[in-house]
Amino acid sequence: MPSFQASSRGAASRVARLGLLSLGLLPGLVLAQASAFSRAAGVPVTPGTVWHYEKSNRDGSDAWHFAIYFASPSRVEVLKWLPGEDLVEVHADLDLARAMPVHMQQWNLVKGERRPTLSADAAPKASRLKVHFAKGGSLELDGGALPLHVWGFDLASLAPLLPMLKQPAQGFRLSMVDPNRPGRHGEPALVDEARFEYLGQCEWQGRPTHHYRIAGPVFDGKAGLLVSSLQGQLLHAEHPIPTSTDWTDWRLSFTRAEQLNGNQWEQFKLELQRQLAAGD
Repeated sequence: MPSFQASSRGAASRVARLGLLSLGLLPGLVLAQASAFSRAAGVPVTPGTVWHYEKSNRDGSDAWHFAIYFASPSRVEVLKWLPGEDLVEVHADLDLARAMPVHMQQWNLVKGERRPTLSADAAPKASRLKVHFAKGGSLELDGGALPLHVWGFDLASLAPLLPMLKQPAQGFRLSMVDPNRPGRHGEPALVDEARFEYLGQCEWQGRPTHHYRIAGPVFDGKAGLLVSSLQGQLLHAEHPIPTSTDWTDWRLSFTRAEQLNGNQWEQFKLELQRQLAAGD
């Protein structure tokens, strides 16, 4: 999923049984990590911007289209689709002061119809998300003392925050929920710390960029890579652990950008849904 279900093609059976998960971190750390970001630190992504990517395995196989639309400085809409086969759409509203999504809504295209799958809402002050399933039931995810993000969202909720890093060379930490893997004590989903460790400035496809190592306890000793422009644009990310069970590992590669107003974006989505429903 560019979403928070276990797989874009299957039900989130593990997550549906999830109880309260907590990292048990010190309360003061959430302010320290959320305050690593500030709207005054850089230039927010212009509303109406669309960043297009290819999502695939790290070797480039099983490639899908992936697009992030910046509806506002604090709202993104994400589409993931395979022409003629599948479409997942997720919207996320972010609290920029808390550096995390506070509302998420997912739809899947099923037999030509756009159907709600699940939604999630954050607690007013705590790093918690309550997930509601369209077929019934709910669960609560607790990120402890760090801003909570969802690995299955392919870092799309991080994309608006990267341009707001006060000191990109210091790196940062988040809580991350991975619905594809069980928790440490038999919980149906894993919640633990993700670390974005700064590696330095490197050239990437002819331009200077920031490189981060994606590591931390949530990844069980495995590490990946995040590449952003010096202005904070997400250009590339990869990891041995996939964001969805539809893949064996994970790569997200930037392909192009464009500007669409709200009407043009909605028309783009409608045309895409029509093509998928027709099997084009």
